[in-house]
Amino acid sequence: MSAQIAVLSTENKGLRSTVASLSSSKKQRYTLNLKKPKKLKSKATLYSPRKVCKARAQHKQQQSHNLEEKAQKAKDKQEKLAKKLREEKEKEERRVAREERIAINKRIREEKAEAVRCRKEERDAAKAIQISQSNKPKTSQKPSPKPCKPAKRARRAIGGVVEEVPAPAPRTHTTRSGRVAT
Repeated sequence: MSAQIAVLSTENKGLRSTVASLSSSKKQRYTLNLKKPKKLKSKATLYSPRKVCKARAQHKQQQSHNLEEKAQKAKDKQEKLAKKLREEKEKEERRVAREERIAINKRIREEKAEAVRCRKEERDAAKAIQISQSNKPKTSQKPSPKPCKPAKRARRAIGGVVEEVPAPAPRTHTTRSGRVAT
């Protein structure tokens, strides 16, 4: 029985050391922000329990502040993403509305062009009927005036020298108001 107790106690020690090593490795270790006094020249410093407690409280406060910052950043990121999606949706809606307006305007222009074309065809048909009934040539169209050609200058060659004859003076006429025009 004593042998059995010795074996069990050894087994318990091994298990306890394993549990202790596992729990200590999971525990996050950190150094407290304790300021060393500058007056002391020794390497070893001792702190009062009050200072250690205060440093732990500051560390907890810092951790909670960091968690709040992370949460705020995540919230800002989600808001930014939601805003981007909302803006893209609005942009798409504006594009669709613009395309609809363009289609409506195009249809209106086509209808107006069709109306103009129909009126022109009716007018042309009415003119054709009038012309065929009157048997007269069209008088509504006047012949286009031919552009005047510039006057050519006559040249006389005397003794191998070419002389230019001046052009005649431009014609003048009197208008209805009595003004002389060239």
